[in-house]
Amino acid sequence: MALAMERENRISAEERGRRIASPAGQRLVATMRRSVGRRGVAGSTFDRLAPEAGVRRGSIAWYVGTKERLLAEVMRADAEERLTRLHEQLDRAGSVDDIIAAMVRLLDDFLDPELGTYVLAHEMRVVGLRNGAIGAVQGELQARWRAAVVELFELKTGEGIIELRGDPQATAALLTAIGQGIAAEAMSDPGWDRTETVRQAAVAVRHLLGAPSESEAGRLAEVGSEPGR
Repeated sequence: MALAMERENRISAEERGRRIASPAGQRLVATMRRSVGRRGVAGSTFDRLAPEAGVRRGSIAWYVGTKERLLAEVMRADAEERLTRLHEQLDRAGSVDDIIAAMVRLLDDFLDPELGTYVLAHEMRVVGLRNGAIGAVQGELQARWRAAVVELFELKTGEGIIELRGDPQATAALLTAIGQGIAAEAMSDPGWDRTETVRQAAVAVRHLLGAPSESEAGRLAEVGSEPGR
């Protein structure tokens, strides 16, 4: 998606893409991502980014245009990393329990302070509420995430591992909301023990994916072991 903000700079989206794809442009994207995770958006100024990225302060605009354009690229890069981790964790899952364990690992990644993913996501949501271009990129990337989850649903359904009880898109959105909600609670209260909440979330996920609950599975096992069964 070409951002409207590029028009005022009279730089084509293709040319801007080439500049951002350059080594210096990619250093700026990576540096901004780390900076937002540590300092937030307001504290991530070009004056701070320049020495950390190894570029001249005056050349930043040539590579990335505006700060908003750079933030959009940071969001795209972060989304690519999270999609890669999604597939790494879930593509080979061979059971509902494997899928749930993978989702818990993804939640842990999302909350990892070293990665700074949650802080970045939270900061960009706030910016997106006030900046239409950033908000549009957010919507695009969120839709792409849901689509990737739906594709995984289709894969696991074809493998006979899950049988969704509801609409795939709605289920993907709900699972995403559950993870983001737990993350918000954890970040708001660092001393909170999320263990039981995650366990209850796993019960809900098992139901959404069409698997029997642990208690139901136990009862089925008991019935199956009865004489004559």
